[in-house]
Amino acid sequence: MPELPERSKWQQEAPPIEFANEPDFLAFVQTVLDAHMEEMTKHGGYAIEKGDEGPRVQSVVASTFLSSFGQSPADRFADIFDQAAAFAYYLVRDHPFGDGNKRTAIRIALAMVGLRGVKLNISDSPNPWQNDLYQWIEALVSGELTQEALAANLRGRAHS
Repeated sequence: MPELPERSKWQQEAPPIEFANEPDFLAFVQTVLDAHMEEMTKHGGYAIEKGDEGPRVQSVVASTFLSSFGQSPADRFADIFDQAAAFAYYLVRDHPFGDGNKRTAIRIALAMVGLRGVKLNISDSPNPWQNDLYQWIEALVSGELTQEALAANLRGRAHS
């Protein structure tokens, strides 16, 4: 199947992120943990701690941002959208937090895209049924949307 022109554009303009050292990796893990805490403080939810959040978030971040079995993130992900969708998928599936996993996953995924200087045109309606992000993350959790489809949705709303 031929590669879509839009996808190849973003491979050049918004490549995946890779952490080359442990301090950057650990700082990003802490960023995810902090983002989760901010979501819980701002929007509420069950503040139940499982006790293994840190290692589970480390696992998700490692699988998304570090080389694995000789493959860098650039080898595994076509662009930042594929990587952000994978991160969101892994975080909601692993469910490291008692509550707020979906909110944290989409917040970090959007931040990843933003780190590459990409802007997204996405509805942010307070009504969940009119909010694209809410619909996408719910569909990702239920299995109605694949991580590849989430990446395509993000890519389709992107502009530089």
